[in-house]
Amino acid sequence: MSTTSSQIAERFVHALESVPLESLENQSKTRYLSRIGDDLEKVVDTGLLREALAKSLERRPLPPAPVILFMDRRGGGEGVRISSDVLALLAQNTQNAQYVHVSFVTPAGGVGTLLRSALARKGAEHGILVDVVAHKRPAEGMRLSVEDANEMVQGCDLVITFAPEGTAGLIFQNDDTRDELLARSHISVLSFPDPEHVVADLERYEQIVNERPGFKHVRFWVQIRSGEKWETLGQCVLGSGGDARDRLWILVDNAKRHVYRILAEPVAREVAIGMPLIYPCKGLLESRHFYGIQPDKIVQAGSDIVMVAHKEQ
Repeated sequence: MSTTSSQIAERFVHALESVPLESLENQSKTRYLSRIGDDLEKVVDTGLLREALAKSLERRPLPPAPVILFMDRRGGGEGVRISSDVLALLAQNTQNAQYVHVSFVTPAGGVGTLLRSALARKGAEHGILVDVVAHKRPAEGMRLSVEDANEMVQGCDLVITFAPEGTAGLIFQNDDTRDELLARSHISVLSFPDPEHVVADLERYEQIVNERPGFKHVRFWVQIRSGEKWETLGQCVLGSGGDARDRLWILVDNAKRHVYRILAEPVAREVAIGMPLIYPCKGLLESRHFYGIQPDKIVQAGSDIVMVAHKEQ
């Protein structure tokens, strides 16, 4: 018996229900730092997604009555516009398709209701059956094993991961772990904050610190690659009494001689209160295969770097 979109949706609902609330709390303040994109960055993210999907459909046509899984790592109401574009393109290349839209960090009611009703209508317009999963928990909290991830995507003919506006900086944490759902994505469009723009963006980050409750500073760690390990070149703090405006540009300038990255973490009472946001340099994205995906294209988009990648064979 073939897998249906409703079965895949049920798998995600079940998996996300087991994610502890602490996972969302650990990420919520960090997400403020990743949401500083402008309209240009949105256009580039979505344009690269359409381009990558069109090329994939041309290179590897889908079978009859395919099942497509689309995972929005950012979540929220913008998913309506993104998935609407994907549905329109799929309708030109497939028949009797089923489509699952998973929106992480999105409440089931409110925005989730909007997603379900809007995408159901769009799907009907294109003759595609649509199931929507909107859940408040983040994808990074799922921590799936290889076996679990295989089961989650079993029966899917096309798997897409979309992490726009710097939210891919939430995914990559340690070299000894990998995101198993990302590794199973035939198409990935991943937007990271660009470390070369972080100094120019300090004023915007300072505004976030002043306006958002729960943390008073942002600590930046500048790290360089040494063999198979990361070494910390230095750190600095943004906010009242901090030294980031004087020190960060020096650290970044020195780091540019190496493969490097920056980690930014929200801080309260001198203690980190959230997971770090990762800023990988372009050389890091070009030189290494990240957790089962291979880069096809790396594009500058304002203060972000966007990587289009495909699944390793």
